[in-house]
Amino acid sequence: EKKVVQAWEVDFTTKSTKAGAKFTKLGLKESLVVLTLAICGIKTTIPIRKLRLSLFDNGFLFAALNLSEKRVALLTTRSAEIAPWAKSFSTLKLELFERLLELEEWFETGDVLLAHNTSQIVPSHLLQKASMALNIHAGPPEFPGRDPHHWAVYRQAKEYGITAHFMEEKVDAGDIIEAIRFPIQPLDTPLALLHKANDLALNCMADVLKRIDANQPLLPIPESWAPYKTRRRDFLEICDITEVWDDVEEMQRRIKAFHVPGHQNLYYRIGNERVYLFGRD
Repeated sequence: EKKVVQAWEVDFTTKSTKAGAKFTKLGLKESLVVLTLAICGIKTTIPIRKLRLSLFDNGFLFAALNLSEKRVALLTTRSAEIAPWAKSFSTLKLELFERLLELEEWFETGDVLLAHNTSQIVPSHLLQKASMALNIHAGPPEFPGRDPHHWAVYRQAKEYGITAHFMEEKVDAGDIIEAIRFPIQPLDTPLALLHKANDLALNCMADVLKRIDANQPLLPIPESWAPYKTRRRDFLEICDITEVWDDVEEMQRRIKAFHVPGHQNLYYRIGNERVYLFGRD
């Protein structure tokens, strides 16, 4: 029978409760389901759009929020494989998109955004609207940036894998929530690593969706990104074999790491012309 003496609406417009809130005074006629909530300053798996705070005359502060169906946008190139089980979650409204433009038209402030197995870069205005934005992709934290499967073979890495991380404006920069690795076999090619990692990323993405569905926390783990992010320019430069033509060991490493059947990657220069080592056949 305690009396509410003041009430506010908290409007969360960013991806974590830590980022702050805007307060607007409310009338007190709404019928509320009252829940106690501690704002701990960690990223939440609950896409909170609005939160009502009620201050009672005995000093207690209560919070009410809507735990209804969560809208999740998934940007992926593997929608055909995901579609059969996309509707199996109890609290998720999961929509699949292969094109970023279509996702932007559907996306609303407070939605969850997942990117999986895609090279499309999510713009900052979408990240700001998302209650949580995650990327799950091939390539462990040791190989941030472009073409990680090629660089893993070239650097003769012992392991490869996947990374799941919160998205930020900079690519491969957000806190890591999962890093799964597998051993590289002597005969593994870059494409073999890519296929293995993509399948592993698909399983990881399914697990992440289950955790979001169950409102389980997705927290950073003690993993960090390697300092240098490879760029497309790095790939193109190392595919130029003009200066290493007579270095047998280096040539073998580059052919194993950067030759892909059906693609013209490795080349040498004669004047201003490029002569490719392998054709497209």
